[in-house]
Amino acid sequence: MPRLISLALALVMLGAAGNATAGGWATPAEPAAMQDFVIHGFPPGIAPEVTALGTLGDVVALQPGEAVLLTLGVYDYEICGVSIRCFIPADVAATWSVSPDDGATINLVTGLLTIDTDVPSGSEFAVTAEVDDGRHVVTIEVYVYTPEGNPFVGFWREAAQLACDDGAEIVPESGIEEMIFAADGSFAVTWQPFESYVDYWGTYTFDLDAGTVELTVADGNHVPDDVDGMGRFAVDGAGNLVLSDLWLGTSHSSDDPPACGHRFARPGRDA
Repeated sequence: MPRLISLALALVMLGAAGNATAGGWATPAEPAAMQDFVIHGFPPGIAPEVTALGTLGDVVALQPGEAVLLTLGVYDYEICGVSIRCFIPADVAATWSVSPDDGATINLVTGLLTIDTDVPSGSEFAVTAEVDDGRHVVTIEVYVYTPEGNPFVGFWREAAQLACDDGAEIVPESGIEEMIFAADGSFAVTWQPFESYVDYWGTYTFDLDAGTVELTVADGNHVPDDVDGMGRFAVDGAGNLVLSDLWLGTSHSSDDPPACGHRFARPGRDA
């Protein structure tokens, strides 16, 4: 299942599910566990700590000019609660590198990665951490985007549905509480978020000039039978994401008839 960490919205994800637990550095990992190491990102100046990951949690997404502190650690599914995935930092030395090195710089010791201000949206970088003199190597992809180049990235909440006959807005009985688009081209849909539960997920592609978008479902816990993922998109004057001629499905808890579009707002903003 895809996961997301986005620095661009002040790393909404440090907790998207939001729950950084009390912690600090974990006990140094045993050498036998090094093959299980993963890389996680923290905002510069924030000490890495035990962190509960939300609906999407692994994709490091940066805007040009931003930086992220990359940290080695392991995943755990018990320390933050049953079935909640947690990242536990490991206090181990690593040598960091980034490829290509044109457009990004990384501190070889600390793992602080900085993206140049002129890097175009859609660029990708591979960051590598070598542990124990290169005996163990961990790599992660870092994705660069701008709101202009990819207006989808981030967290959204359904504010209205669009009627099929005249496009009029309808207040949904059971709206999508968590619509997430990651910069790596993955998405997740959840009507009623609870811990790490997701209704369904998949990938998305879009044509910025034509204003078209296609969402392809990969799997899920609840995939409605009436999903129609091909349609159009626009960003209105209030910054809302409008998906038209497209239907993300009917919630199992709703008796509303299918509609033909959605309007999403950023959580915390007026819809």
